[in-house]
Amino acid sequence: MICIECGEPVSSLYTTYPNGHIKLTDCASCHQVCDKYVEFDNVLLFIDVLLLKGQVFRHLVFNSIGLDKGMSTARKIRLVSVLFEIYITWAYEERKGLGGIKDFSIYNEVLAKDAVTQYLYFGVQCFSDDLLTHWLLQWLTCTLFKWTPRDSTTPGTAISMTLVIFSGVRLFPLLMLIWPYDSSQLDPTTMSITMKLCTNVALVEALRLITQFPLWKPIVMFAILTVCKLLTRTALIALLLSHGDYTTFVTIVSRQWRALQS
Repeated sequence: MICIECGEPVSSLYTTYPNGHIKLTDCASCHQVCDKYVEFDNVLLFIDVLLLKGQVFRHLVFNSIGLDKGMSTARKIRLVSVLFEIYITWAYEERKGLGGIKDFSIYNEVLAKDAVTQYLYFGVQCFSDDLLTHWLLQWLTCTLFKWTPRDSTTPGTAISMTLVIFSGVRLFPLLMLIWPYDSSQLDPTTMSITMKLCTNVALVEALRLITQFPLWKPIVMFAILTVCKLLTRTALIALLLSHGDYTTFVTIVSRQWRALQS
């Protein structure tokens, strides 16, 4: 546990009295309340997460979700966010295909298959993206940049919990699919790029808030992650489409590369 204001480790966040009342602990270093979010409602917590407030990220990572009692909840949130990501990715690529956009030819091959097969393809992509994101960012943060939390939380758990909390921000594109908007004024592709840009900026900021790194380190981590995800995603989908045939695999990858260059 830490003070969410200054980051110093603390022994307790509050004191419970026999009548059921609690008194929040003041930090010995900064003399502020160690964790005001102990008394906050979940709705207020979610709003502050969307506002990218550093204190709420520290509360959830180090003082709440990061504890053993919150690990099962974090796993459920992670699973649900990936399932939503499958739907968002599938719907977005399908809209691009219906609109005659040919930028990503590899997905045209996927969309030509039946619905169940399409779901499996996008499921493999999203689950592999999630695993790669968690593993790679943990490795970059803890091994490459030698970051360790100031309390007893393990570095890998802290980064993983940060990504779980951030997953709520990633679900905003779902609203674009559920709620109608004036497509004559807002181009779907432009809006999608804008939303991805906003979520990417939010990811960099979330990593900076938890690790307290200088800004360039989260940017470098994000750049490495983006390249690795692109390469892994393309290779994995091409491998599935080719059914292990090397010649077909090379043809699909070459076709995708040309589409990216056009």
